[in-house]
Amino acid sequence: MADVYKQSFKQNYTNNIELSIFNCGLERCAPGQTWGPGIRDHYLIHYIVSGRGTYETAGRTFVPEAGEAFLVRPGEPVYYQADEEEPWEYYWVGFSGPSAPLLLSATVFAAGPVARPKAGDRLRQALLEIYKARGSGYSSAVRMAGYLQAALGLLM
Repeated sequence: MADVYKQSFKQNYTNNIELSIFNCGLERCAPGQTWGPGIRDHYLIHYIVSGRGTYETAGRTFVPEAGEAFLVRPGEPVYYQADEEEPWEYYWVGFSGPSAPLLLSATVFAAGPVARPKAGDRLRQALLEIYKARGSGYSSAVRMAGYLQAALGLLM
């Protein structure tokens, strides 16, 4: 198995623009690694670039794999776990803001919490650009939000 890693960033400016990044990053999970059960206070999109895992939300269980994405909605109990034999590697972005629900309603997630975006590697690259734009200043927050809008456009 390849080395496990995690790179993440948490933004300080989360209430200053219509669409604000809460956190972002990329991770290759350890076998069986879990999050939850828990509730997030923001939206969170994971795009899986390799491996697979289990995602539970709203009383349903999904088994997302490479090339698929899943959405965590604020206030909804969720649980997710990397597969024991083929743990997932994913890129993620957490965000909030007044325009988030409207934008998400026009994406592939309107049909459900797990989807296979047609954009594929372009979505991965957009999520990586959000991470690369990270920084503690307001200008970084604005750049990150711009890349998030591009990523959401790829999900439409």
